[in-house]
Amino acid sequence: MVYFVDRATTDRHKRLAALAQHFEDRAPWSGEFKRHGFNLPVANAVTLLLAVGDAGPMPPIGVNLPNEAAISERYGNKSISLINLIDAGNRALQAKMLAEFALPEDRPLLERYGAEVTAAHTAMHEILGHAAGKVRDSLAAPPQDLLREHYAALEEARAELVALHHFFDPKLQEIGLISSSAAAEAAWRDYVAADLSMLRRVRGGDRLEDDHMRARHLIVSYLREVAGAVETVRRDGRSYFRVRDLAVMRRGIAELLAELQRIKAEGDYGAAGDLMRRFATRIDTALRDEIVARADAAGLPSYLAFVMPDIMPIRDASGEVVDARIDYGSDFTGQMLRYSRKRPLEADTPR
Repeated sequence: MVYFVDRATTDRHKRLAALAQHFEDRAPWSGEFKRHGFNLPVANAVTLLLAVGDAGPMPPIGVNLPNEAAISERYGNKSISLINLIDAGNRALQAKMLAEFALPEDRPLLERYGAEVTAAHTAMHEILGHAAGKVRDSLAAPPQDLLREHYAALEEARAELVALHHFFDPKLQEIGLISSSAAAEAAWRDYVAADLSMLRRVRGGDRLEDDHMRARHLIVSYLREVAGAVETVRRDGRSYFRVRDLAVMRRGIAELLAELQRIKAEGDYGAAGDLMRRFATRIDTALRDEIVARADAAGLPSYLAFVMPDIMPIRDASGEVVDARIDYGSDFTGQMLRYSRKRPLEADTPR
């Protein structure tokens, strides 16, 4: 990935990172799993210029390193949020997604705050979520070794819940990360609706295989089946997920987050497996078939891919590269053919 730092947004993210201990102190898990003293996360917001290989043409919207808990606890984290990808994705899909999968009474709130809370949630997930908490001092091995195949999805769910849990903290408005408590409510309602709409990506079978999808499904399924904070409603033959009660939602988020932190801190493989089997991996195939049909009828793709700017060399009379220019005329197919060297990199590119 080639990117440059967005200074204004990065300043907000650094203010968020500086509050890491504030949020840790207010986390819902046991005191023995709370960190005391942070090497402040490196928290950059960036504009992506180019992403290839494993990062393109469908880059992540945020990255956090390192994955190893012991290194993170000792040295800190580095997080980046790719803000122009978040913006481009919202511009491409948000209106259609809301029209199809959000309840009519929720749409005005989500239309107003959807882009804002997507960016804020990504920042909180990466900067606060993965950095939060500590494992038990006597743990015999790193949690990823003890939790094995469940670790990645549970860690993503834990980071998601950290963000969801803190959305109503007034500090977020003070540092300018969100504009109001209404934005926090929008974040919760949008998160629940997204669990429904993501089923359009599962075209066969009854299992989720992607760790990020399992993480979201774990959270929303728990909030539906255990906490009672989310309900399914039918309107005009269509299914929707609705946040039933914000206070109940807050308790459910806190309960599940505390348990996920305990599982990670203690390396509790049995409890991790129980949660994954009950809430995260299986889907309702009848509901999935409905969502797939609705997405197809509405012209909603399963995934977004991004066309990168073309960075073209400027050469002198002898052929040496002396500068570069950016072109925006590529189509997706032509760009992929150039990246794979099936076409010359500098040929057939608009000038």
